[in-house]
Amino acid sequence: MSGTPEDIEKQRAKAKKNLAIRTNMAGGLNDFLDDVVGKEKRQGIRNNLVARGNTPSIKEHFVTRGEWRPDVSAASAKLWIVDRILEHQTIGQFLIVAMGQVPLPTGEMVSELLDEDEWFLITRPYSEWAPPPFNAEEGEPIDKINHIVGSTEEPDRMQIISKELQSTKARLWEGIMPLSARRWREKKLYDPNNFSAACRTLSMAVNVFSYLNHGVVQTALRETFLLIDGVLRTFENALNAKRALEGKPTVEVSKKWHQFISAKYAVMVNRTHGWVMEHVSHMKEQVLEQLDAYVASHESIESTINDELMRLYDMWQDLGEISAQADYTILMPMDGYDESEKGKGPALPKWNFRTQPLRMALDIHQRNSDYHARRGHLVLKMEVDAALANMGNPKASAVDKIIGIPRRQEAAQKLVREELRGEPTKYEKEPWTVMIRDTEEWGFVIYRSCHSCTDGDWDSFRANFDVDQADWGSELVGIEALRERSKLHWLDAKDLGIEDGDIEALKSSFRAFAETADFPAGFAKDVFLMVDEASVTSYLGSPTMSCMSSPDGDTGGFVCAVEADFDPAKGADRPAESPGYGGTLRVLGSLLWDDLSAMIASHSQHPETLWPLAMNHPSHVYVGPVVKVHKDPSSL
Repeated sequence: MSGTPEDIEKQRAKAKKNLAIRTNMAGGLNDFLDDVVGKEKRQGIRNNLVARGNTPSIKEHFVTRGEWRPDVSAASAKLWIVDRILEHQTIGQFLIVAMGQVPLPTGEMVSELLDEDEWFLITRPYSEWAPPPFNAEEGEPIDKINHIVGSTEEPDRMQIISKELQSTKARLWEGIMPLSARRWREKKLYDPNNFSAACRTLSMAVNVFSYLNHGVVQTALRETFLLIDGVLRTFENALNAKRALEGKPTVEVSKKWHQFISAKYAVMVNRTHGWVMEHVSHMKEQVLEQLDAYVASHESIESTINDELMRLYDMWQDLGEISAQADYTILMPMDGYDESEKGKGPALPKWNFRTQPLRMALDIHQRNSDYHARRGHLVLKMEVDAALANMGNPKASAVDKIIGIPRRQEAAQKLVREELRGEPTKYEKEPWTVMIRDTEEWGFVIYRSCHSCTDGDWDSFRANFDVDQADWGSELVGIEALRERSKLHWLDAKDLGIEDGDIEALKSSFRAFAETADFPAGFAKDVFLMVDEASVTSYLGSPTMSCMSSPDGDTGGFVCAVEADFDPAKGADRPAESPGYGGTLRVLGSLLWDDLSAMIASHSQHPETLWPLAMNHPSHVYVGPVVKVHKDPSSL
């Protein structure tokens, strides 16, 4: 820009007017970028984003009826699972909460508690306890509920999804995040070389909510809730009829069910979104720092984009897409959970994305459209201001394109996020810990089943293992007291007359011990731990050659988790979903408490359901959630 100051101001005013017109055009940011970047080039950038595979997509994890069928052959690397949508442990947790034994997942206690013997009636036929006319109701309420949740006789609400997706969903359902802070460090997921692995780990968490917000799944989940609600309303009416005869006030069982599911959804949403955004924010800061360093190291900034800048731009685009999808996807709208709403939710008022804050829509596709319209408008306004500020200064404009545009995109996204989601919700305790009573210790019985090693090797193993398993939960809130109550009860198989490696004898001994008064209160009764020769070696030596090519953090010391009631003659409960499972699971010591124990305490997953995540590991060790890039490190 040249000429007198008056000429410059006239040109600036003209440019401002043109840009202002552009800002208010219907196409908004998309039209603006098509003009500046080029429509074909923008489409190529979008295609490259999809091809990199670092952003959320359920296309390869969810089989929708009539669209495509999975490869279920023996040669297929992907394992497919029948998902019952409402996790199986939910009903048992609801009953415990409703009896006042533990608080809601959000930490509050329910009001108007029923007597424990009254809740027991849900397991008894109406004919045994209900006054007329409810005594004519057939069956037991709990059987009807269990039938609704997961009966093969009613498969319409069940879905076929990948094991990776189902396993992550089971964790998030209980507020258990995919990776702890320690595991994230061990896997070096902030290392640029592991950028793809980090993105795909975060994306799988978002994928869970893409699945739960899919129209078919959303409807099935709502119908499941309402069917259970119907059974509980009948139970409530029968119970209140009985209470009336006894001179007791009425109670609202159905209301407790609504309260419980609302709290469950809130925990899932808030914990997952917070976890994803914590890591995305850190990774974005890393990219911005590298962009700043690039500008600082170059005296002149060229208009062409070199390979270094393109790599950083690709990373920024991946992270922006993950955070955008996290914002509008990690939500669980409860429109329609009141049967009178017919599942449609309230009619959305007319909305102007230029002048009004982002609205909340039931349909995920509408949320996607609204989100990008609002964010695009805010970004465009910021770009107009920046363009005007840098007009007449080519160097400042060139620098701004590198370090200014990403920061404005981030600022606009934060504004839209706050409009849609409000302030982040904090909890005083980790949601999954509410299922563990404060008065109890919790932990495992663990057997020494290795005597081929020297006393010195055993002592070294114990020293290394004790340090390893005690290092957990540094980022978890309200965990200190629970960490102090996390215990291992050691027994020596030799002292019990059991040969090393005789797992069946150990299981028999453990089951008998679990029935005695000496068994530690609060300890797991369905799973125990075993240290065999391989476990000792894993804590003493270097990784085997077969493990040397494993991704960062996927080697280390392990112990064996053993299912006490597993019968080798009968095999797995669902052999097609846990092929090759033999009743034991090698588990990294670093996963013992805030991973394996958390899932066992919440009854969300057990060794059998975790086995598919370990069966492709070189040493068949469970190392936590698996994403595609972890199975094939060459794709990094």
